[in-house]
Amino acid sequence: MANEIEKHYDDEDIQRINLDRDIKLWKTEIDFLVEELDFYVKFLESAVVKDKNNQDLNQLHEKVEKLADITKEYSGKVIEFDHEAEGIIECDDLSCEVFFLNAHLRMKDKLNEHLAVSRDLKTEIFRHLSSTFIK
Repeated sequence: MANEIEKHYDDEDIQRINLDRDIKLWKTEIDFLVEELDFYVKFLESAVVKDKNNQDLNQLHEKVEKLADITKEYSGKVIEFDHEAEGIIECDDLSCEVFFLNAHLRMKDKLNEHLAVSRDLKTEIFRHLSSTFIK
């Protein structure tokens, strides 16, 4: 397995491996979410959705579009953070490492919150659309 922790690794090596894994996961999650939200936008605009004049559906569409825009911003922020996090390699003292590790934790918290908001909105979409199924 790539990036396994070896016996000879020091704390800095282990921190960097964990940081790299998180960033890779964030990129994957955000990239998929961008695709998923783009699908929902197109789906809600499609002929498959019957009631185009439904105010609830229109509000839901607006929420998805807004969340898609925010998610695309997060995609850029993760890439930017990845480049900035390379600076941890250059750290010579503990305060420098603490700065990067705290930045990492803040980014992780923001992304987790964003993903939770996304899950809530997807639940709302599922509930709304499932109520429109023909029985």
